[in-house]
Amino acid sequence: EEILDKANRADASSQLVQDEEKESGDLGLKPYIDYITIAGGRLTIIGMILGQIAFSVAQLLSNVWLATEISNPDISSAYLISVYGIVSLLSVVFFFFRSALIVHLGLKASKSFFYGLMNAVMKAPMSFFDSTPSGRILNRVMEHIFHYITRFFMCVYAFVLFGVSK
Repeated sequence: EEILDKANRADASSQLVQDEEKESGDLGLKPYIDYITIAGGRLTIIGMILGQIAFSVAQLLSNVWLATEISNPDISSAYLISVYGIVSLLSVVFFFFRSALIVHLGLKASKSFFYGLMNAVMKAPMSFFDSTPSGRILNRVMEHIFHYITRFFMCVYAFVLFGVSK
């Protein structure tokens, strides 16, 4: 009992596990610029935008072709459908190209951030693990993964999908 009384009277500054301190505020564009730089830079973003533009143009051309030439008696049905099918197939190719670049951007950046985070955790001194509960570490890692990867990936996808199409 004497030991428990001494432990209960211990000063709060000698606590092994300290309360977590969190900073709040706006980081600005730095996380987004880092994400783009790590994932391949401007070239990847330009490729996604060009892929979306090409996809939209191919869709527009296939619709215009079908709408204008369907009433033309000089064009056979087989030729009309063949041209429409080829242009629609090009549209699918451009869509795949854009989607592949988006996935490449997300995976490359995710891998880089994850390895950097794990490298920092693994090189932390033992005193860090003595004074930081593992739940706090896991919570922080999952929070970073959600914010940096999921939200940014969706923002880039929405920009490419809606920003260029309009």
